[in-house]
Amino acid sequence: MTPLFTDATYAVERLPDPHIRDLAQQAVSQLKKLPDYLSEFKSQIEQSQTLAACLAISKAELENVYEESWVLFRQRDFLSALPLALYCSTFQSTESRYAFLTASCLQRLRRPEEAVKFYKTVLQLNETHIAAAYRLGECLLELGDKEDASHLFEWTITLSRGNFEHRQFQDWAMQRLASMD
Repeated sequence: MTPLFTDATYAVERLPDPHIRDLAQQAVSQLKKLPDYLSEFKSQIEQSQTLAACLAISKAELENVYEESWVLFRQRDFLSALPLALYCSTFQSTESRYAFLTASCLQRLRRPEEAVKFYKTVLQLNETHIAAAYRLGECLLELGDKEDASHLFEWTITLSRGNFEHRQFQDWAMQRLASMD
């Protein structure tokens, strides 16, 4: 286990809400079994089947875990939200929302190198995900990759142009580009 995952495991054990604590502990337990699952279901995974399908994890269960993770995220408890988000994004790897939440937790926990992987997954699943493009640019900039970061900020501007709902991302991306010159 990585030190971050160990810290997250410790954090979920101390969650005050027993329902969320149990859910998070179950997610941690499932994630610890991941190497075994990958070995056991190797052929199904190679045929593009998700671990959720292999283990008969229902969409409703995943959505419940995702919602609880968002509750913790909105409470700024990123460390406790991480195992729940990671559970969703790992076991249902075709859902961009799950990967985005995982990346967002990692970014807020100051783990840009790990967040990059999940933001890239989001963009592979949905190349027009404005927030993922911008956040990936932020992470790459923090890691010193100015060239790729600037491309992502430009992509963010392109995606958000004319989309007033996402005007803030356009403004932020323009500010980032201007500060890089």
